[in-house]
Amino acid sequence: MARQKKRSTLYSTGFMIVLTVIVISLLGVLNQVTRPTIQQIEAEQVIAGILNSAGIDYTEENITQVYDENIRLISPDGADLEVYEIVKDGQRDGYVFEYVGGALWGEVQGYIGVDDDLETILGVDIVKNSETPGLGGRITEDWFKDQFAGLPIDATRDFLIYRPNDGGNVDAITGATQTSDAMRRIFNQAIREFVEMMEGVN
Repeated sequence: MARQKKRSTLYSTGFMIVLTVIVISLLGVLNQVTRPTIQQIEAEQVIAGILNSAGIDYTEENITQVYDENIRLISPDGADLEVYEIVKDGQRDGYVFEYVGGALWGEVQGYIGVDDDLETILGVDIVKNSETPGLGGRITEDWFKDQFAGLPIDATRDFLIYRPNDGGNVDAITGATQTSDAMRRIFNQAIREFVEMMEGVN
């Protein structure tokens, strides 16, 4: 009886080990198969984020061509981040730069576009975030992002202010006060630091 129970336990343990090895192997294969697709999707999200921030229209079919014709990666001396030039008719027409900051539930990453004179926001985009869907996650909605385009830049202060505060020029997300405040802080700081960096380079 004891021998039969021991044999049953060994069988169960062996079965679980074999099953675990099979599952891990399948997950490894699945990871290898899907990795190129995931990398391609992530690369396209970055390209879309840069073009959106530059205010450049594109379609799914021509996104790579539009990017190649209008965007050029540059690295100013002393820069700790990658900066992209917006090119129009062979001339620089503005910049797009990456920002990374902490919001309520984690890191937010995206791009901000500014004109060549560093005086106007061309657009903003958010490519990665961990905010709550339906609340803070609404930072990815067009109405929130689009309201920043065209705003004049004043790098001497926190110039992005939520209504109804004095000098308010943008709207916060209802029910997501902390995420909204985080995005305002991130945008103000990123733009100020970028303008200061570029003025130091030029």
